[in-house]
Amino acid sequence: LDTRLAGTTSRFITAVAALGPGPYTIDGEPPLRSRPMGPLHDSLHSLGARVEPADQWGHLPVTVSGPLGGADAIVMPGDVSSQYVTALMLIAPMIRGGLSLGLSTALVSRPYVEITKSVMAAFGADDVTVGERHITVADGAYRATTYRVEPDASSASYPLAAAAIVGGAVSVRGLGRSSMQGDATFCDVLERMGCILTVGATDTVVMRRRDTPLRGIDIDMSDISDLVPTVAVVATQATTPTRITGVGFIRGKESDRLGDLATELRKLGADIDVQTDGLTIRPTDMLHGARLDTHHDHRLAMSFGVLGLAVDGLEITDPHVVSKSWPGFWDALDEIPARTS
Repeated sequence: LDTRLAGTTSRFITAVAALGPGPYTIDGEPPLRSRPMGPLHDSLHSLGARVEPADQWGHLPVTVSGPLGGADAIVMPGDVSSQYVTALMLIAPMIRGGLSLGLSTALVSRPYVEITKSVMAAFGADDVTVGERHITVADGAYRATTYRVEPDASSASYPLAAAAIVGGAVSVRGLGRSSMQGDATFCDVLERMGCILTVGATDTVVMRRRDTPLRGIDIDMSDISDLVPTVAVVATQATTPTRITGVGFIRGKESDRLGDLATELRKLGADIDVQTDGLTIRPTDMLHGARLDTHHDHRLAMSFGVLGLAVDGLEITDPHVVSKSWPGFWDALDEIPARTS
């Protein structure tokens, strides 16, 4: 199973594979092989799966064979990636006795785990409890259903950020106040930065008047960590500093989303510092064109693309990396007029 650059896919499918007899080999491209998988592999081993790395424990490629036999309790860290937690939750109804999962550290990105719980319930697995340090899932079965998938709030952040950077308005249809996605709160972040927000039952509109400057904010983004690059590029256009905290764990994403992000934005002349758990971005009028590396990260690529609406001469290497989550991103971006003054 070739999961290319998709960390989410690789972790979820590894857990699913452990339900079958196998052997199943999960692999990906070199950047994905370097990403950590240890807590998930440890947990599957404790549940009775045969887990055989080709090279280093806790990394791809890995060969997995089931079936799972269950365990009284599994413990894993909660502050590395919520994807480990979700992977186990998704297969838990199929494990004899269900799952009792303890978290040795506080859970990060909790809204993503709540999405998992909600989707599981929609498909019949509704005996799930998510606590601060403990998650339980009863054994049972899934059932077929008709399910409406919301617009992707994470991807919606890019056109919404464009409205903030360029001025004007962007509407996202189908993403309203009832959204279960934590990343839907990005529009609230933009409101704090000076935009006008209108959220209806089924639509979200973000607008910034061109005579209203953006302002910096202090924000803990531990619950919406995928949007750190988006907030960072908006912050480069603000008139006061922005401080992002609570996201030290995103160094292990597709890229080092703190260090790599800062390195690339500095090429444009941005004034940005990296802290242990976040970033500080200070205003500057000296941004200029440069060639930016994506570091194999779709979110860096899309964020840089949005910033290119305001910075002339910005070039992006490996633009096709966006195919991981939004293959038509560049065509969509072409529909948004660049800032002319």
